[in-house]
Amino acid sequence: SRVGKGTFVRSQPINQDLRELTGFTEEMGRLGASQSSRVLVSKITAAGPTLADHLRLAEGSPVAVLQRVRLANGKPLALETSHLNLNYCPEDILTNHDFSRESLYQVLRNVYDVHPMWANQIIEARLPDAYERKQLDLSEYDPVLSLTRVTYDQNDAPIEFVRSVYTGEHYQLQTTLRVETKERL
Repeated sequence: SRVGKGTFVRSQPINQDLRELTGFTEEMGRLGASQSSRVLVSKITAAGPTLADHLRLAEGSPVAVLQRVRLANGKPLALETSHLNLNYCPEDILTNHDFSRESLYQVLRNVYDVHPMWANQIIEARLPDAYERKQLDLSEYDPVLSLTRVTYDQNDAPIEFVRSVYTGEHYQLQTTLRVETKERL
């Protein structure tokens, strides 16, 4: 129950397996959820020092920025901001594709022959800021999972830097942990 919002039936959280790199569209398809996106930002901008470092670019190099609210079964699930290294796709990627319906990773693979293969990702639990609360329809006390990731292609080149914020109520991360083989003996 939320003041001013009504009473809601809590749905089963979406579990993402952390052992495999998948895009949002692919993950929702596997789970049988319908997915859609609301594009908030679609522009070319200059890379600041941190972004340039993550993408191995010179500071000031152009990068494509795509920010979307990702929806599962019509509910806002994530706020995702992707920064694309334009050495691997053209600037018109943002104007030639409808990313409210198309998968970024499918476009990279099928149109530009860029294959996201692996990523380094940091995951944190925190409270959302005012902008995130507005976009994801959250209260100031609803927890979120904040993910920061650099995605690499088939040649180990950094192709994407992404910051994602997932609603804690609807999204869980799952992995399997094992003892190293030498310690099992």
